[in-house]
Amino acid sequence: MSRCYKVSFLSLLTTVLAMAGETVDYSRDVLPILSENCFECHGPDENTREAGRRLDTADGAYEDVDGILAIAPGDPEASEVV
Repeated sequence: MSRCYKVSFLSLLTTVLAMAGETVDYSRDVLPILSENCFECHGPDENTREAGRRLDTADGAYEDVDGILAIAPGDPEASEVV
């Protein structure tokens, strides 16, 4: 499965869960997808991290970096990963 497809799945998953009134849990719903697709460039290793963005922690994933939000909870259109 391609990275683009998996990130799109993440977006769809969060939208569906939000519409269903369920709470999206970063560790349960988001972290496994990011781990498989994004940690190589945005994980805990600061030597390979791109753009100073960490996605291996909720704080890093939700952090505003130079006006860009990787994940904007409840707002997929404002989320860079989408």
